[in-house]
Amino acid sequence: MYKSRHMDFGVCDFIFYISRRAGMILTGCMAASTYMLLIFQILLISGVTKGQLIIINTSVNATKGNDVILPVNFTPPAEYAVIEWKFGEITAGLWLINPSYKSLTYGYNITNTGSLVIYNSGTNNTGKYTVTLSMAGHVSDVQVFTLKVYDLLPEKPTCQLDSINNSILHFSCVWTGNNTQRPNLTFSGLDGDMTGISFVEQNVTNLDRVKGKKIICVGENDFQTGNCSIIPGSPSDFTYSKKVSYSPEMVTLVLHTTGNSSPPAKVQWFIGNKTLYSEGNYNISADTYQLTILNFTLQDEQESFIANCTNLYGTQYVDIVLSNGYPSVHMRQVIHSTRTPISTTEAGKTVVLVSHIVQNLREEGQGDLSVGLQTT
Repeated sequence: MYKSRHMDFGVCDFIFYISRRAGMILTGCMAASTYMLLIFQILLISGVTKGQLIIINTSVNATKGNDVILPVNFTPPAEYAVIEWKFGEITAGLWLINPSYKSLTYGYNITNTGSLVIYNSGTNNTGKYTVTLSMAGHVSDVQVFTLKVYDLLPEKPTCQLDSINNSILHFSCVWTGNNTQRPNLTFSGLDGDMTGISFVEQNVTNLDRVKGKKIICVGENDFQTGNCSIIPGSPSDFTYSKKVSYSPEMVTLVLHTTGNSSPPAKVQWFIGNKTLYSEGNYNISADTYQLTILNFTLQDEQESFIANCTNLYGTQYVDIVLSNGYPSVHMRQVIHSTRTPISTTEAGKTVVLVSHIVQNLREEGQGDLSVGLQTT
């Protein structure tokens, strides 16, 4: 017989159930208790109250969302033996072994070996679990389990390669997460095969030895394995993008470079032979990959821009062409104009800026000002 409840059954319920199994009808909890006390005394005298829990491992690890089993077995499988599981002070389940009767808290079950099953485990199930085997009210054996329920790590570790003083390669690998089991990490392909917990790093001074070679970081814990890799080499496939924005005060041009470089390249910006720095109208991002030019002018547009992308393995030069409708002094003058028409000359043509169109463009913040130009 199997019964499941979401709360513990009372002592009297338990006694009445046993008496009915014995073929007796008792009235009142006191009478039932007297009867069961007599039975227990007989069991004690006969020596059948001895029992033992068979445990393989009392430390169990699991991942969130999975069913977990805290495994036990017991001997002997005698009548009227009881197995009780507690999570802290909370009773997870009681099982009268023979005749079979179970009282279970929601989310738990007890198998026919006495093992506790925790369904859809969460990190809140982490803690101490106590299992007790009793016979006739006499505790025969007690064991304590430690359960740790972890979240999963991100899919794989993260590899990074930096340079130190433009002469040393610094390899690093990290794999962490909240409430996760810390993984072992190992660099494969480097001298010494360095290892670490959650984080590992190693410096290399022999640059040629690792150039073009795939360096792999392998991570693993009880539940996951993952890896990432780095191939040291010179900058390649660098390109650029350009973006213009307008405000009532100025025209702003942003140049951005992207490409492959391991370790990351440092970008040096030039106008002609002039090296640019973050000062005045020029602003270079912290990673050096982006140049912002404030108050962009026609003179700027006529210049030759170069992005010099360099790491300790080599250099790639990127020539930047500014043309085809990108900002010029005329556009900047449109932004600053009043309702009075303005005339200026570009490439031998007279450009007339119509005042009402100028005003509309200022108010609407339009980026393409070609609609405001009439050529004569």
